[in-house]
Amino acid sequence: MRRSITEMTTSTPSTNLKYAAFVERVQEVILYGTADLDFWTKRLAAVGLNPSINHEQAEVFISATRLRWRGLRFKEFTISIGLQPDRDTVTHAGFYLLQAFNSSRLLAFSERKLFKTPYVYGPIIVSARLPVAMQIDADEKVAFSAHMAGEIPCLRDEEEWFEGPIYLPDGQRLFYARLSGQTETYPFLPRTDWIEIRHQPRFEVFQWLNASGFTPKEWHVRFEATHAKTKTYLRPSVA
Repeated sequence: MRRSITEMTTSTPSTNLKYAAFVERVQEVILYGTADLDFWTKRLAAVGLNPSINHEQAEVFISATRLRWRGLRFKEFTISIGLQPDRDTVTHAGFYLLQAFNSSRLLAFSERKLFKTPYVYGPIIVSARLPVAMQIDADEKVAFSAHMAGEIPCLRDEEEWFEGPIYLPDGQRLFYARLSGQTETYPFLPRTDWIEIRHQPRFEVFQWLNASGFTPKEWHVRFEATHAKTKTYLRPSVA
């Protein structure tokens, strides 16, 4: 069976981590899916990471969120690969953040400047009310769009949480995140639900999703999630 985000929970190297940002009442839609394991194993090997595995496939997490922080309302869209720990435990279970978008130009700039994270500006659509939907535009064109066709029975309704490392694209840096909330899980129904991933010259991640055969499996929906993150650190193995 697939490891849930709860089962992927990992302890961090330090118990004294200080979160630089803490946001409550986050509305979040996650589209969980799988993709070709060889493709992502080879790509992540370049940065010394190993994708987590579900039935011989790599695990992919695409998230769209609606947040409010310090009075500012904004939305985020992220694409990540689930990770498994290495044998010597230098690399902990977590996520590899391939690409991130923010609906605020100021916050996207701040993320790049202060945290070295791969954020860029992009218009984002996210609806956490059934039927859920998510969309990101890049260079004034739709790059990724997915939506649920209609209300369907819930598979699970339970508290999920993750606390651990988020590795950045350069392979040398990471930050620690805390993600939690009551989560409703619904199946992605290929015959009725809809997804479109378009070629984008500036953002190879969308080509990678298509090339690796990304296949949606589940919708994870949180109406009041909590997100927290630390500052950015050098990875222990490269410090």
